[in-house]
Amino acid sequence: MDSINSLISDLELDKSLIDCLKNRDLDQKFFYTEEGADLYYGSYDHSAKSVPVDFSSPEYYDLITKELKKKQRIALVSLGCGDASSEKPLLKELKKDGYNFTYFAVDISRQMLDLAVSNLMNLGIDTQYLCADIMSKDFREEIIQLTADFDCRAFLFLGNTISNVNQTNIVDSLYSMLKKNDLLFLDLRIRRSLDNSEDLELFNFYSQYLEDPKKIKWLLRPLRSVGIDPSCGVLNLEMLKEKSVGAILLNFFFLFNKKVIIKARNEVIHCLPEERLDLLNIRAYYPDTLNIFFKEHGFRLVQSKIDQNIRHGFFIYQKV
Repeated sequence: MDSINSLISDLELDKSLIDCLKNRDLDQKFFYTEEGADLYYGSYDHSAKSVPVDFSSPEYYDLITKELKKKQRIALVSLGCGDASSEKPLLKELKKDGYNFTYFAVDISRQMLDLAVSNLMNLGIDTQYLCADIMSKDFREEIIQLTADFDCRAFLFLGNTISNVNQTNIVDSLYSMLKKNDLLFLDLRIRRSLDNSEDLELFNFYSQYLEDPKKIKWLLRPLRSVGIDPSCGVLNLEMLKEKSVGAILLNFFFLFNKKVIIKARNEVIHCLPEERLDLLNIRAYYPDTLNIFFKEHGFRLVQSKIDQNIRHGFFIYQKV
């Protein structure tokens, strides 16, 4: 069994969770720790259009390999890899075609990485597993050191993972992490336009989460982990616009209807009725505005594929 190198301790995670609770804004990383990984995949509808695309299919594989060379030593760094199911077909195809690469599987959840290890164990590829907060300075320094001798570095954000985090924070972190000419692969849910024509449709799609017992259990798991009884409030969904990235933001939040006192590591947090705790963000992007956003942050678009039918976009950027 492959080993997992941990760059973050349980104590650091606990402190981070307490800070998030104080700010009434949970980080997405807390949804996938412990049994959260199993709850997430258990609530996943594998027949829905939201199922990850096959990156080994010619339409995607040709775009990806156009940016890679077989004579190069390639580092593929997957940020928020989950169980690595999105990458697995691509990795198999790259190995079969003779590409010389190492796959770096990175996730904040040890449980997710355990699933990734199991999922990839029979592929026979060079793999390293890192349990880390991708926004941290420690991770940036570690991945820079681990990949220093590679000819080509490609960072993968698959499964719309980038949509869950603060947009300006993550793109500035990426700029600090990537070197000139490094590649960034983004797999995103997209909007067809900037007007309001499809906003209600997107809202209705995600509002189905509020009627799905498995999704609800997954969304409320971080609350239960700190002793918050879900009966002390109501799970809600709101829709906002983020014009800077051309995104519709779907925000799941918990609205308290009773006073709740949380005690954790000598900290006491009082949550009062009508206060809210922001839980999970999901975004859908308008491609043209997204490309401008990345351009202004020092990345140029080199390849893209848009599938309007399933509202899916795949973008390859390069740091300039």
